[in-house]
Amino acid sequence: MKAMLSFFFPFLFAGNVYGQDATALLQKAMRKSGDWKAVKTLTYRTVGKNFNKWQNYSFQKPVAMMDEAIRSFDFAAPAYYYKTISRYGGGYLFEFANVGKDTTRYVYDVLKSRNGYGLQKGGKRAFEAGLLFVNETFPFYVLRSVLGSGDTLRLQNDSTVRRLFKDGSYEEIAFDGEGKLVRIRRVQKGLVTEKRFSEYTTSAGLVYPKVASQYSNNELVRVDEVVSLAANEAFDSTLLAIPADYKLVGAPAPMKATEISKNVFLVENVTGGRNVLFVNREDGVLVTEAPLSKEVSQGIIDLIHQTLPGKKIRYVHLSHFHNDHTSGINAFLVEGATVIATPATLAAVKTIVNEDVAAAAQYLPFTKDHVLKDVLHEVRFYEVKNSHAEGMSFVYLPKEEVVYQGDLYSLPDDKTITPAIEINKDFYHFIKERKLAVKRIIGHHGASDIQMEDLEKAVKMKPMK
Repeated sequence: MKAMLSFFFPFLFAGNVYGQDATALLQKAMRKSGDWKAVKTLTYRTVGKNFNKWQNYSFQKPVAMMDEAIRSFDFAAPAYYYKTISRYGGGYLFEFANVGKDTTRYVYDVLKSRNGYGLQKGGKRAFEAGLLFVNETFPFYVLRSVLGSGDTLRLQNDSTVRRLFKDGSYEEIAFDGEGKLVRIRRVQKGLVTEKRFSEYTTSAGLVYPKVASQYSNNELVRVDEVVSLAANEAFDSTLLAIPADYKLVGAPAPMKATEISKNVFLVENVTGGRNVLFVNREDGVLVTEAPLSKEVSQGIIDLIHQTLPGKKIRYVHLSHFHNDHTSGINAFLVEGATVIATPATLAAVKTIVNEDVAAAAQYLPFTKDHVLKDVLHEVRFYEVKNSHAEGMSFVYLPKEEVVYQGDLYSLPDDKTITPAIEINKDFYHFIKERKLAVKRIIGHHGASDIQMEDLEKAVKMKPMK
């Protein structure tokens, strides 16, 4: 009930003695942006430049990665459709469609290269989150959301409002002399994020910024530009139809460890879509990747200890520096694991190592090739020249003829094979040149039982248009 009231009567929850003044400034800015309240349908397209160094080819010298989004909303229904197109190094191209209707949100992979024919279904909360994407782009909706939040608002001066959060962090919402929103600066422990709005324009009586720039600790992360906008035109309801060949996927299975060969274990369903390998060696356990966060990686560590009680985690191999593969590294360092990776990977990872473990952290850098061998196993590490991430490497178990790799080749869970991209071809040719006998390829993303024939078929397919 409070959420509903705050949406329609935001002034009731503005907060302290300064609340009315802060509220008045925000409401004035909303009025100056035009009659957005009269907007029943909205369609717009953005093009973006993503400078995120944690997903770039080079951590030290990131370059712009291009993406775009097309979004269409029927606020009266409510319903929406939007498509996002993202590009990453190595030829990766992801195109996802989102359909929101009947308080349900559906997501499918247009190109089928990541999720195949899987159709994901989200409930009311996911549906409502899709409606809020307008808050990323248009100040009217941003400020409406602030006023409806129930957070404490304080007037800092005649052009700045401070928004206080319960966790102690805060935002500074700043306006120019004409009342246009120019900056939202969020201050949290150890992190300052900022969004800047510029190049205001007017279309159909609506005032909005064409450009939104995002910064993290004063470092430019991305820039988005609105290149087209149409309001109160007929909503194309045919966009809400789900293609018939997609099938609903079930709820993710719980994470589990399976012994796929003697003393070689596969952890599947890490956060529902990732795989991690660990090898029981004589001197301790070798693990591949430290995914997503300290909490996720700690879950993997706990599972390893349940599977191999009393066994020390001796090594963790990182295939490359991208943060979805490395952000959990501190959990492994607390365990005393030595990090095995190429110098380019280690240079990035060391920037996120916590002070309490930095002094004792152990690293084993290698270039080109490295081998760990004991009476139980031989484990080889190969660096691969590629255009996805500088210093990419993978793990090869010659006795088992198994490869574990990060982003060199990913196959959807339903084994839908699409044409190979540049990095897939690099991987394929490396295996052939080194004459590696491979029975099974395990991907960190998606399928964990890729056959060499699957990769060969992808390489021989004609590229997508």
